[in-house]
Amino acid sequence: MPTPKKIETVEKAKNWYSQSKGLIFTEYSGLSVPELQQLRSSLRETGGEFHVIKNTLLRIALGSDVVEKLPPEFHNGVTATLFVFDNEVNCAKVLTNFAKTNKKLKIKGAFLEDTILSAKEVDEFAKLPPREELIASIAGAITATLSQIAGCIQEMLAGPIRAIGAVADKLGASQTVSQEGTPSEETKTEETKTEEEKPAEDTTTTTENVSEAEATSEKPTESKEE
Repeated sequence: MPTPKKIETVEKAKNWYSQSKGLIFTEYSGLSVPELQQLRSSLRETGGEFHVIKNTLLRIALGSDVVEKLPPEFHNGVTATLFVFDNEVNCAKVLTNFAKTNKKLKIKGAFLEDTILSAKEVDEFAKLPPREELIASIAGAITATLSQIAGCIQEMLAGPIRAIGAVADKLGASQTVSQEGTPSEETKTEETKTEEEKPAEDTTTTTENVSEAEATSEKPTESKEE
């Protein structure tokens, strides 16, 4: 028959699981109370709750839908469960580091983001950079990629524009040379005006010279007296 204490434990476990991002299951056989308290305190500071809950009560709190997904060893035997609320990688790191220095704690596996992880996979997961670093790295990679894409697009757009500009420059140069080689209408008009304004030759002097020449030729030759 359920006791108030058992009911309270189940309700607490339900609440922890509803707020968590996943679970890490361990075997803690042989750990002293002070050691468990030290580990629990470290995990609470990191973002999790580490508790020893009877397997029957844990299965009730998780519900049959979740329990059916879990390997039987996760919820059988001497079990202590870590409810991971935040910083999944850091929580796994704290737990695996403790297990390496204290052989009395063994990691069974994990259920994170609806995914089953073996003990070896949990150890590999703990070696990943923290979530913040991963997000920063991904954001940096995306920013760099977007900058490269923007540069390529800019170059694609600038290429045709530069080509059009070069063609326009050549056409402008050709028109300038053509205009310099062919006299303009204004130049022709000025030349015509210059010719028209040029003074006529002085014909008066020429006429007088011709008359004098004719008079000289008609003058009778004087005969010499013998």
